Amino acid sequence: MADKVKMTRPELRTRRDVLARYERYLPTLSLKQQKLQLAVLEHVQRLHALEERVDKNRDALKKYDCLFSRPSGFDIKGARKPARVLEGRRSIAGVELPYLESAQFDEPSYSFFSTAPWTESAIALGRELERSTIERNVARRRLDRLRRELRRVNQRLNLFEKVMIPKTR
Repeated sequence: MADKVKMTRPELRTRRDVLARYERYLPTLSLKQQKLQLAVLEHVQRLHALEERVDKNRDALKKYDCLFSRPSGFDIKGARKPARVLEGRRSIAGVELPYLESAQFDEPSYSFFSTAPWTESAIALGRELERSTIERNVARRRLDRLRRELRRVNQRLNLFEKVMIPKTR
């Protein structure tokens, strides 16, 4: 049911002001939508690159799988786990997004003479795999956040274009 409109001059002025406000807000929403669409496309490409890097690192680490099963007196899998993961926040089109600032690893203490010669390269590959996996997970959260915000902006844009402005006119 449509709102009853009073046929008075002040009501007409109020309606014109509201319409002008809606039409002034519409280009801002449209610009935000464009920025978010561009950001989503860029982050999708970045996420695909990160997923390829994780797969490449996982394949490279598979060479050492048979060596991990042998007891060496040193916890290689534990040495590749990050001690601290620092995330930061950045804003794109007014949306706060998480970014990986750093993944810090503790230096393992082991004897170079009592461990196998491949230990250091296995630890380095494992750390790179962990870092890229964490970065990929952060990128997924970032992309989900961008997509949610883009959906909200699209809904608002449609609301103003298809409902509010025609109703006010």
